Amino acid sequence: INAEYMGKKEMKVYINFEKDDEKSLPEYKLKMTLPAKWLSGPVSQITEFFVKSYNTKFPDSPLVGGDLEIRNKNDITLPGTGVVSAVIQEYADLFVVSKTKQHVNSNVSQYPYVAKIPTTTTTPKPAPSDTQFSDLDAKYQRFADFESHIDDSSDEEHPNIDKALLKRIAREKRARARQEEEQERQRLEGLGTEEAKQKLAELDKRHKFTIDEACKVKVEKSMVNASAEKRVVYEEEKDNGERLVQFIGDHGDLADQYAKLRSYEDSESFLLDHTELLSEPAAGRMLLHMLDLELDGKNYEMKRECKQYLMLRNILDLAKQLPPGQDIRQVIRPFFRQISEPEKSAELDRETLAFAKNIEKRAVQKRLEAQAEAEAAGEEAEEEVDVPDS
Repeated sequence: INAEYMGKKEMKVYINFEKDDEKSLPEYKLKMTLPAKWLSGPVSQITEFFVKSYNTKFPDSPLVGGDLEIRNKNDITLPGTGVVSAVIQEYADLFVVSKTKQHVNSNVSQYPYVAKIPTTTTTPKPAPSDTQFSDLDAKYQRFADFESHIDDSSDEEHPNIDKALLKRIAREKRARARQEEEQERQRLEGLGTEEAKQKLAELDKRHKFTIDEACKVKVEKSMVNASAEKRVVYEEEKDNGERLVQFIGDHGDLADQYAKLRSYEDSESFLLDHTELLSEPAAGRMLLHMLDLELDGKNYEMKRECKQYLMLRNILDLAKQLPPGQDIRQVIRPFFRQISEPEKSAELDRETLAFAKNIEKRAVQKRLEAQAEAEAAGEEAEEEVDVPDS
């Protein structure tokens, strides 16, 4: 995926070189409009262009590019090999400084990850901004408690019966019901008539899954891609965003394909076929893309992607409850069976609209922040230049 596909046509940044009294070098501010092609290029390209512009303006006080590096407003060094869109946000204030200049905080002197320029493919790979919207990520927890949501037998209580005993009785009751149901299923499957098939469909629709059942591989119900040797297990996302950057480069196109699906059946099949999406980086990528869509005025497309995101978010929340090492795919079919019911589908639609409003609010904040930064930068004396797209 390149920057243009992500809706980014260009990027404006502010490059600052503060006055160096020790070397008597003059101050210089440059507003650069980077073309889309540069967004998937290395940070060093910006450094080289700035040094060239500086030396043209101040030929008597030239800069040596090899002695300089770019840092952001938090005094963190941006790697020269890093992808521009991975480590720089639009309207960012950047500072060209000597590599020997001491950092304010040596513990965070280096950028937490380096998104290198791809060498094995001709397709540029974008990367996300630093913001991952963890506050939005936690808004939707509709199916966090899998057991209580799809099996209400645990709600039965009696004040005079010990809770542990009550739970054991409930488990035995469920076990008997499951045994009777399985016997009826085998009987209907043996008949093979149209009426029997209809009754089987009704039996499947009424069936309630517990978390224990979701963790058992059953050929006719829960086994997915039986020929696969590697399990797909849930992994917590790390704070440094390294997995997110790698996911965008390797599988960002899959996330975009999934976001465009419209039916539950297609979404279920796609997730089972493309297990790369069953991860926190995939959810993070969709959050970033939804915000980009809203910032670009594509509100309709953003709302459509919200529903796909929420379904993926629910599945990941269910996966968190599985025992360590269990395959995430075991919860996909039960989830889509439940969400296909009219009442739950309508509830998901309501939640989608509510979640979309959060994206819209965040986009408004981003625009105001960018405008404020641009106005603040405009108050200072600066030179503006459009980088040639070549």
